[in-house]
Amino acid sequence: MRKIKEPIHNKIKINGRGWVFSPKDFNSIGDRNSTDKQLSRFVENGTIRRLGRGLYDFPEKNPNNDNYKKPTLQAIIRALETQLGENFQYSGQYAALLLGLSKKLHPQITYLIRGRSRKIKIAGYEINLKHTSIPAPKNKKDKATLIIQALIHLNRERINDETLQVLKKQIDLHDIRRLRKLNDFIPKWLQNYLSKKIL
Repeated sequence: MRKIKEPIHNKIKINGRGWVFSPKDFNSIGDRNSTDKQLSRFVENGTIRRLGRGLYDFPEKNPNNDNYKKPTLQAIIRALETQLGENFQYSGQYAALLLGLSKKLHPQITYLIRGRSRKIKIAGYEINLKHTSIPAPKNKKDKATLIIQALIHLNRERINDETLQVLKKQIDLHDIRRLRKLNDFIPKWLQNYLSKKIL
């Protein structure tokens, strides 16, 4: 146990306060059982905080009182991606907002994953993970993936000429090539729409 205590502690300190992590973040240091035991010891002595099943943080102190700050959603999402072995995608609703196709965003936190749909409650957040057949890009803001998810969200009834004009102003040759690569993963109606209007 002593052999992994210092490396784990060092990695936590290097990432700094506010870092959210899972045992998988220490796979290169030791086996899962030893890592779990060491993290439990760190929880017991107050070094780290257990947020939920298999998730911890190195809590950041609130400068105005003796309490710890709530971890950021971004930090939690990164840890969940590592824990679940997934690259989360933005929901179609958020993709539409990023592309300028919508001005409203529902307060519900939703991400898309290749795995099964589920809800995760952690640190005051309720995160909805919904299954998608679209492969996850390395970059969450991959334009082609955003376009597909946004159009699926809007559905054919809410896609019009204005939608097309907004998209055409943002699309370049790289995006068109990416859309063609993803063509087999999208609904038939969207394949037809992209083929006639964009590709």
